[in-house]
Amino acid sequence: MNRNYDTQRQGVALPMHSKWRIDTGKGLIAPEIEELRRNTLQAYMQFGRVPADRLMWLTIISAAIVVTPGNHASHLASAVRETEEKIIARCRRRLPGLRIRGVHEVDLLTPSSHMGTHKVKMLKSLGVDAAFGRDAGNIGHDDDRDSQHQSSTRILLPHFHAVVDRREHSAARVADEFRSAFPGSWRTLAKSLYSHQTVTFNLSNLAGYSTKMKVAYNDSMGDRNTKFFNLYEPEWRDSIIATLQTFGTQRLLYQYGRS
Repeated sequence: MNRNYDTQRQGVALPMHSKWRIDTGKGLIAPEIEELRRNTLQAYMQFGRVPADRLMWLTIISAAIVVTPGNHASHLASAVRETEEKIIARCRRRLPGLRIRGVHEVDLLTPSSHMGTHKVKMLKSLGVDAAFGRDAGNIGHDDDRDSQHQSSTRILLPHFHAVVDRREHSAARVADEFRSAFPGSWRTLAKSLYSHQTVTFNLSNLAGYSTKMKVAYNDSMGDRNTKFFNLYEPEWRDSIIATLQTFGTQRLLYQYGRS
């Protein structure tokens, strides 16, 4: 797929990253990202002939890391490596034959005392206090310092979306095994595909969702539809772009099990 990266058609140019743009849907577009999207669609479509009731949609929150603006490729690399190692170990020992096609993504959260209950519980299980953006056991007592800390930090949230071919394993067992591998409240979510849509339509939609590359804050958690709000501030957009460019967008795609 060839795209004309015209700023009027495709959105706002990013001066620090000449080939990267933000489209009108608040997502990043660039040649590397378009390649990732093509490869992801191709990988997901390997399951196009699998019965719908054998497929499931899996989301894993890999880590929660309190950061300041900067390049966080090392944090992303560590989270990706740990997630993939746990998937391999769990599949080899407990879920032989399982096939997985997925993509690693990264979001930013703003520390807030008004964050939803599910998100607060999830972050706490990963050792982060949602209100202050610091270790859960290290909450300060100076309101001014806390406010300054909140404004200068974000919570980096590497996560993994995947389509899973369960083969002979039940949906309940697959979900339980991954929840065991990645313990924590609301950290692992497993869903069936939409029954009123064809398998290929489901896979196409999920491939697009896996590679949305939004640079905007969202309220996603649990079964709610994801809604994206304000764009990340310029320094945080630059942080995410630098992180993705250094890590390498093609490394975000992960495939386990035979084609």
